[in-house]
Amino acid sequence: MESRSYSTHSASMLNGKRQVAAKRGACAADRIQFIDLYPADTDPQQTFDLSLRSLFCNFLECCLFIVIARAEDTKKDQLQYYSQLRSTMNTFRASIKAQLSRLERGAKTDLLRKYACLVAFDFEAAAQLGMWTSFGGLVEVCSGKLCGNLTKVGKETEICGDPKIYNVIVDIILTCEAPTEVVIATLQQIVNKVWQPDNGDVDRLARWIRCLFSLALSSSVEMAENVVDQVISIAENAKEEQKPAPYPAEELEWIATTTFNRAVDFYCASQDDASRRWAEKAISLANLGNDDGHLHKLLQNKYLGLAWSR
Repeated sequence: MESRSYSTHSASMLNGKRQVAAKRGACAADRIQFIDLYPADTDPQQTFDLSLRSLFCNFLECCLFIVIARAEDTKKDQLQYYSQLRSTMNTFRASIKAQLSRLERGAKTDLLRKYACLVAFDFEAAAQLGMWTSFGGLVEVCSGKLCGNLTKVGKETEICGDPKIYNVIVDIILTCEAPTEVVIATLQQIVNKVWQPDNGDVDRLARWIRCLFSLALSSSVEMAENVVDQVISIAENAKEEQKPAPYPAEELEWIATTTFNRAVDFYCASQDDASRRWAEKAISLANLGNDDGHLHKLLQNKYLGLAWSR
């Protein structure tokens, strides 16, 4: 009895929150419609202020749509709200350039932060709606390319290109129902964007590379080998420049041993060229570790023990 009462109360609270969010969303939409009623000969400065207000209303609408969509029980209604979010985001995106060109640094920074937040929402909506072809363009936005074209000054380009936003996007990619090839391509795109010589957050990059490598091994050996080459380059760069955050030792050891194991698979399948190539790359990876050369020596001895003339 108490359990039923609690469930009823929880459902009532949830419905109440949905109604409040829906009303606020309707209020924001009404404000936008009201703003659109201003005459065309309105003072330019006032027109700019009204357009900025309209942009903030778009931001509020998107925030409310994401809240309502996540709370919906029925898939049909949930997808409807996600679709509305994407439509409103398109309106926001179309209007932001004119605003950024006129705003001062502080206001511009705030608007770009809002934009970055909405990009993450937009990515979630695209994933829920199965719009896989949108992933690439949204990653480009996150990288700061589009934002950089809009701002060109100060650290604003870093706000939309902040690697932290990728945490959310990678979580979405790995939990959505996108085809494996889409997940791999998007993860590779993110790794390429985040992998910069001056990027100190190698730990996060290494975790994403592990996910990418694991997926690629089972579906695209060529891409998996490219990932190995990328890890070698990243680890070598970190070691040569004596960065305070080198490539994580445990991740380097894992990818080195996994690469060598795949080399053994190629050897057993009599694919000697691929076996040699993968084994040598595994040894190169092991040589970049900080275990006093133990793994490198182990893999080197195993490699020398293989009989190539069969």
